[in-house]
Amino acid sequence: VEDPNLLKLTLETIQNYYSWLTLDIIFDNSKMEILFRIINMCNHGCLESFDCLQEIYGKKFIPTQYEQPFLATVRLLFDVVIRFNNGDIPNEESYVEKMIRVLHVLVSNHFSKLNANITGEFLEILYNLTQKQSSLELYFSCLEIWASFLEFIKLQKSQNKEILVQIEMLISIVEHFWGKIFFGLNSQLNSIENDEEELITYI
Repeated sequence: VEDPNLLKLTLETIQNYYSWLTLDIIFDNSKMEILFRIINMCNHGCLESFDCLQEIYGKKFIPTQYEQPFLATVRLLFDVVIRFNNGDIPNEESYVEKMIRVLHVLVSNHFSKLNANITGEFLEILYNLTQKQSSLELYFSCLEIWASFLEFIKLQKSQNKEILVQIEMLISIVEHFWGKIFFGLNSQLNSIENDEEELITYI
């Protein structure tokens, strides 16, 4: 579509349709490919495309027969986040904000649908995304996703479900975070010590 305003209006209309369309229409491969093609272009309509995804992942119930096409969209979303983490997508705040919001809705409503392999990959992707944030607001938005993940683990535990894999992943992530924090503190302390030595030498 050559007219950016027409593209945005079209996507906003599609988002409204997604609130009542049947899942077989929503998860049509050609429609999803177009949606993610716009997102990957990082141009006109990408924010509205994220809104469409948020509308889809906002559906709390995905029947078993639609889990595979649902997971296919998750795979495409992961690819977008990986491209961003690798620096292949511009770090524009409005784009990142929408992307994080979609991930939050996905984790809040559908984390249990991710199998063990995808779960591990997702946590690695989310960790890299969190560490990449220079904006405090976006960093806190990423932490909200981690909070949703913790709520999922608590729910699994309350239902006496197997959570060993998730706990191991969480411990690994926490260790990474602490390592980053301690490394930053040590760097700051070393800098202070060097400044003090230089001051004493000067005096």
